[in-house]
Amino acid sequence: MTNIVRPRPAATPHEPFAQRTADGLFAAPWTGRPPADDIGNVEDLSARLKEEPAHREDITLALGHLLAVRAHCQRAATARDYLTCRRHYADALKECESALFRLHSCEGAEAAALTGWALGVHALIRAQMVIAEDPAEARGLASEALGRLSGPQSALTLGAEADALSALKLQRETAELENRLLRLPDEVRAVTDSAEQAAESQLKTLNLAVAALRQRYTQAFAWVVGWGVLNLLLMAAAPLNALWLSSVPWSIPFIVLLPVIWWATWALPFRDGLPFFGYVRRLRLEAIADLREAAGDLKAPGERLAAELEPLLVAGEAAERRLRQFYLYRLPEQYETVWKARAIGEGARERLRGAWMADMIDAPPAPLAEVLQTTERVAAIIGVRLAES
Repeated sequence: MTNIVRPRPAATPHEPFAQRTADGLFAAPWTGRPPADDIGNVEDLSARLKEEPAHREDITLALGHLLAVRAHCQRAATARDYLTCRRHYADALKECESALFRLHSCEGAEAAALTGWALGVHALIRAQMVIAEDPAEARGLASEALGRLSGPQSALTLGAEADALSALKLQRETAELENRLLRLPDEVRAVTDSAEQAAESQLKTLNLAVAALRQRYTQAFAWVVGWGVLNLLLMAAAPLNALWLSSVPWSIPFIVLLPVIWWATWALPFRDGLPFFGYVRRLRLEAIADLREAAGDLKAPGERLAAELEPLLVAGEAAERRLRQFYLYRLPEQYETVWKARAIGEGARERLRGAWMADMIDAPPAPLAEVLQTTERVAAIIGVRLAES
C-alpha cells in the first residue's frame, strides 16, 4: 500500500506579524530605544506583506500597514528632536488610517480585534503628538486608547496589552512627573528654611552653653578665691594680734581654725557628697561637658544642607529628563523647575557658608571643634559664630 505524503503547508505570513508586534505597535522616546536593526526588519516584513497577493477581504495588507506603523513609531522613538518625532508619528497615523481602511472591508473576529487595536494605537499616537500643547487633551486621548486597547483580543493582537500599558503610563506618569516638578521648588525651600532655622537654633544653643560655661567657671573661681581669702585672713590673725591688742590673745581661735578648715576642705563633703575642690572641679567639668553636648555634630550647616538637597535635586533632574521625553523634548516652561530649585538651594548654602568658629579671649578665632578638644582652651571661649575659617 502506498502512503501518500502531503506537503506541509508553508507558514502563513501572519505568524511573523504576531512575533514582531508582541511588544506593541507604539513606541516613544520614554518607552526605551528599540534596536536599529529591528526597525529595518519590521519595514522589510511590512513591504513583503504588502506585496502578498490578497483579495479584498484578506487582512494581509492591513498587517503590512500596521507593521509600517510600528516602524515609524520606532523611528520616532530613536529621534532626538521634536520635529523628527512629529514627522514619523504623522506617517504612522497615515499608515494606521490605511490599515483601518483595509480592515473596514474585512470580516471576522481577527479583523474586529485588529480594528480595535488600530483605533487604540491611532488615539495613543495622537495623544503623544498633542501632549506638549494640551496635556489635558492628551490624557483624554490616552484614556480613549486604553478603552479601545482593552477590548477583545486574538492571536494577532497580543501586543495590544503592551500598548494599553503605554497608554496608561502616558496618562498617569506624566501627571505624576508634572506634580513632582511643580512641587520641587517648595520642597527645596522647605528644606532650606528648616536648615537655616536649625543653624540659627544651634547657634543660639551654643552661645547659651558658652554663657553657662563662663558662669560656672566664674562660680568655681569665686569659690576658690573665697577659700583663699579665708585662709589668708586666718593666717593673718597672729600678726594682726601682735600689732593690735597684743596683751589679749584673741588670735588663738583663728589660728586653731586654720588647720580645721584645711582638714574639712579635704576630708568632709562640701556639696553633693564631694569635698570642696572636688565640687569646684566638677563645676568646670560639667560646664565643658554641657558645651560639648550642645555642640554635638559640628558639621558645617552648608555641607549638611547640600547633603539633604542632593537627593531632591537628583530626583528632580531625573523627573525633568523623563518628562522631557514624554513631551518629545519640548518641555513647557512651567515644568522647568530644577534650575529654580537649585538656585534656591545655592542661595541658602551661600547664607550658611562657613564653619562653627569660637571667638577667644586674647587669641584669634579658631574652629570650635578644635577648641573643644583641648580642655584648657574651653574657658577662653567668649562666643560662637558661623564664619569662614
